[in-house]
Amino acid sequence: MRLFINGYFLAKPKTGMGQYLLQILLHQKWPLEIVILIPEYLRDDTKNLDKSIRKNIKYIPIWYHRNDLMAQMIWEKYIFPREVKTQKADIVWSPHPTISYIPNIYHIMTVHDVIYWKFPEYIPNWKVRLYVKLLEKSITRVSQVITISKFSAKEIEAVFGVPSQDIPIITPASPRFNTNKINPITNGKYIFYEGGLDIRKNVPKLIEAFSLIDNKYPELTLYIAGNYFKSHLIPDIPALIGKYNLQDKVKLIGYISDEDMIRYIKYAEALVYPSLYEGFGIPILEGFGLGTPVITSNIGAMKEIGAEAVVAINPNSAKSIAKGMENVLNDDLLRQSIVHKGLERLQDFDWDKSALQLEVLFHIK
Repeated sequence: MRLFINGYFLAKPKTGMGQYLLQILLHQKWPLEIVILIPEYLRDDTKNLDKSIRKNIKYIPIWYHRNDLMAQMIWEKYIFPREVKTQKADIVWSPHPTISYIPNIYHIMTVHDVIYWKFPEYIPNWKVRLYVKLLEKSITRVSQVITISKFSAKEIEAVFGVPSQDIPIITPASPRFNTNKINPITNGKYIFYEGGLDIRKNVPKLIEAFSLIDNKYPELTLYIAGNYFKSHLIPDIPALIGKYNLQDKVKLIGYISDEDMIRYIKYAEALVYPSLYEGFGIPILEGFGLGTPVITSNIGAMKEIGAEAVVAINPNSAKSIAKGMENVLNDDLLRQSIVHKGLERLQDFDWDKSALQLEVLFHIK
């Protein structure tokens, strides 16, 4: 049997969807022929992939190659479906929501969340509106929708009418960190945030919350990882830092390497993840895996993934976020308890298990 995979997001390994596909491929042991199709213009972005993945990649020429949404639409709408038909695929897996419509071939699609339909701010122009309209059609016509959390399954049911009980849950997991000889990033105490800067990530409320405890903890710093740039989806974070006179206490550290990410998380007093909406929430598992207390939202996927292993806060309340940080900073027994529970909770998420669950859906004979 020949499984064809849309490998578009292998060129974007720092994204959640890119990591999902990458880790599944690294952990799979599927007894079938795997063909990963990727647009030719993304070749350079995939040259550092593990050789076990590269050997299955086939690069496909595309006349439009500006690496923008229009190129993605042409790839998904025309090139990818044409190739899987021409090359006689038995099964197709789209590991991200896609506008590909592939009749007469068993097509599995992973829908991670329904952000476009919950947050209209994420649809800024006619190109994105068109893409979202085409997504609606393809998601309702695909052979099998799968997703990454029970929360997302319920959201997909609410938006598309696909019964949540008919949507298999194949979760992400945490990377297997190598923490040998990882030295502290700083000698001072700090709170750490990672996970993006766009509006649903709720970074302004985190900064406001930090301002409420700043005077009590003069040696404490808040580090915020993520690329900051001007966009209608990204708040003016430097202005917010200035508003609360926190220029010396809140640090935007931009994009950091995986190694530095491990260091920042491992030695933080707490990892705070006050998101308003997620399909899953990988930073929660990263905190668990590195033995760092996790403070996260008491709603949606964060509540599901964190369970009893986190300090749960109301993400809409700066006072609640501040209280969560104070509880972790002041209570050693609480810290020890949630770190222990986090390590236990992490065992429920495993890439090998996820790859095996996906194999079952391929109906391999």
